[in-house]
Amino acid sequence: MGTLFRVVADALGPGGRFIFDQTTPENSIQNQTFFEDSGSCESFNFLRRSLYDPASGLHETVFELETSDGMFTERHVQRPYRFKEIRDILMDSPLVPIASYADFTLKQVEQSAERIHWVVGRPLE
Repeated sequence: MGTLFRVVADALGPGGRFIFDQTTPENSIQNQTFFEDSGSCESFNFLRRSLYDPASGLHETVFELETSDGMFTERHVQRPYRFKEIRDILMDSPLVPIASYADFTLKQVEQSAERIHWVVGRPLE
């Protein structure tokens, strides 16, 4: 994550802003009932299965897509971070935290937040 913030800082001009979001372990824990679903649209059918492993801190999602061209499988593995972890990584990076918001609101981030939106910036030089 620290490498990402260094690369972003290099890409931004002085005073530039970077906005990103993150999920937290609370999101994976609180939404386990939604970890399997399926559906379809005009061009494909899908099946999504998800599993969160609290011991490793990893959340894996596997998508099975059925299209007219055949079956395809896509696997995502991500590590949800807690607010403090991202804040600490940012403090060791060239970027400066400007704001953080909880759960698609403008509310302050609390420990129970499932998703956090960050606004960070490169300082003026």
